[in-house]
This record gives sequence, structure tokens and C-alpha cells, in this order.
Amino acid sequence: MKRIALLLLFLAATSYACSCAPFQGYGELFDGSDLVFSGKVLSISRVYNGNLAEIEVEKYWKDSGGKFSERITVQTGFGDSDCGYNFRNGGQYLVYASARYDGETVHTGICSGTKPLSEAKGDLAWLSDGKVPEKPKIRPGDDPMNIAVPFVVVLVVVVLLGGIVYFAAKRKAA
Repeated sequence: MKRIALLLLFLAATSYACSCAPFQGYGELFDGSDLVFSGKVLSISRVYNGNLAEIEVEKYWKDSGGKFSERITVQTGFGDSDCGYNFRNGGQYLVYASARYDGETVHTGICSGTKPLSEAKGDLAWLSDGKVPEKPKIRPGDDPMNIAVPFVVVLVVVVLLGGIVYFAAKRKAA
């Protein structure tokens, strides 16, 4: 009777876990990804079907159709049995990602090869030198007034000096 109870308990406690294919080499990870880059996680937000990690891109090795800018948002699962990668705020990672069918979203998971940068020495040696994404002249979120203030100050000083010289010359002539 105890054996039957244990068997039923075992069957009822069946869980579903993520399992990945054995590692076949860095070339396979690279070829199986649409994007390969390193960067620092700036924020993580939870959405209905997983997590979104906003990552500041430091270097990239593979780009699929011009997706790279200074920042990229990567979708992943929750990090449990759904194979989602468990990013940490402020962490630096080497990310192997795939473009999604909508052409806008990129996705990664624990089976893609994504890992903390500190654990990616072999990957980085195989990848060699990466490229740095071009940074926009004005970053999103920058206040354009911060750029205009020095120009306005110089303009005011020139107008004041011009006015002083003009009135001094007019007074001297009178």
C-alpha cells in the first residue's frame, strides 16, 4: 500500500523543466543567433509573457538588419521552467539573441548561450574584437536646453560687449 501511495505521489509531482542540447561549440552558438553583443542591464520589467531587459550595448559581433543602437530591449521568459534567462540589474552579459517574427523583438534564454560577461572568456576569445555601436549626438532623454545654454551665454556676452562699445563710441563722439 505504501508503494502505491509513493508511486501516486511521484506521478502527481511531475514537473516540467527546461532542458538544453549539449554544447556544440562557439561557432554553433554564433551561427544559431541573429544578434551577438555584450552590455550592461539598465532595467528589467515584467510583462505578461516574461521579462524585458533594457541593455546598454557595449560591443557587438553579429547584427541582423541594423538592430543595433546604444540600447536594446531583450525579451526572455520568467526564468523558471520556461527557459527564460535570469538577468540582474546592473549585470554585464554576453547575449546571444534571436530576432522574432515581428522584426522588432529580440529574444534570449538559458539555452541560447547568454551568460555573465565574467563567465564568457572562451566566447570572447573565439569572437575576437567586437564593434562599438555608434552613439547618437543627442541621446534619448537628453535635454536639448543643456546644449543650447552655452550658446545663449556667449550670445548674451557678445551683445552686451557690442552695446558697451557702441555706447562708449557714441558718447565719445558727442
